[in-house]
Amino acid sequence: MAAEIIDSVGFLEEAKAALKIVNEEKIRIQSLEIESKKLEKALKDEKKAQTDLIKLTLKKRKEELAATYDGELTKTGDKIRKEKSRREKAISQGKKARAKAETEELRKQNQQLNQEAKRMFKKEHLPTFCNSTLYYSLFFAKGAKELLVMFLTFLIVFLALPFGVYYLLPAKGIGTIILVYVVDILVFGGSFIIISEKTKMTHPSAIKQGRNYRDAILANKKKIRKIEKSIARDDNNSYYDLEEYDEKLDKLSLDYEEISGQKKEALENFEKVTRKVITDEIIANAQERMDSLSAKSIQVEKELKAAESHAREASLSFTDAYGAYIDKEYWQQEKLDQLIEILKNGEAKSITEAQTIYKTKK
Repeated sequence: MAAEIIDSVGFLEEAKAALKIVNEEKIRIQSLEIESKKLEKALKDEKKAQTDLIKLTLKKRKEELAATYDGELTKTGDKIRKEKSRREKAISQGKKARAKAETEELRKQNQQLNQEAKRMFKKEHLPTFCNSTLYYSLFFAKGAKELLVMFLTFLIVFLALPFGVYYLLPAKGIGTIILVYVVDILVFGGSFIIISEKTKMTHPSAIKQGRNYRDAILANKKKIRKIEKSIARDDNNSYYDLEEYDEKLDKLSLDYEEISGQKKEALENFEKVTRKVITDEIIANAQERMDSLSAKSIQVEKELKAAESHAREASLSFTDAYGAYIDKEYWQQEKLDQLIEILKNGEAKSITEAQTIYKTKK
């Protein structure tokens, strides 16, 4: 059974003071909770920033390390390519010189044959035309090349030329084209007969000998091409004094392999040693900030637990002391002030009566 209250206003004033303590502890708890969350976030952000910095620094340092060696590898690779190009050029020039040397006798023979042919045609009083590919193609065609020249010549003379002249003439018609062809046949045919009569009919032996010269020259040219192709396909490069190039290429290749090995070793060392050194360094640099935030967080957590304990004790104490006399709905500073005001004005003689009157005034 609750004790009788003698001074209701004083009792309510004490309740107000006790409730204020409870509310202040709750406010302090809220403040500490906010601060705890801020510190927790700051600590989390600091850890993330530290992790990101470690990743970024490791990536950058590794890329810089690799780039240094890659630059040297690129330079050495360029030197190797240039030296190989010089070597290939030397081989090409060597093969040309070798081909020239091995075909020199055949070329001299062709020069002699050409000179002999010219002297013979001059001695026989035959025009220079008779010693040409066109002449032999038209009168003594032999081989694919001369047959092709003959075919193209007849194509031009009996197709391209007549139609070209026909389209240039103002008058058109079947009669015109016939006339053009008649003139063309007479001119070309007549010229063909005259040249034939003046040359092969009059100097058959000289013309035949000219063919022999041409065949001998052609045979030598075929031999020359065969020798040149054989030399071009020959993979034996011992003829061309490549020792200097090979020595340089061997040295450059060794340099390239050495740099590649150094790069591999440097990257392995980075993974085994440098990575941990960099990581530890970054962690050490941030450790003071981390420790400070962690210490603050621990301190705030302690204060929060203490505040929660004080609030709980204050709340229980308030309930024990005033809960039996004051309804829970009046556990507010403003409402307690209203109850005190009612009692002071003489509208009620007890706390219970004051609560009833407060409800009627609402």
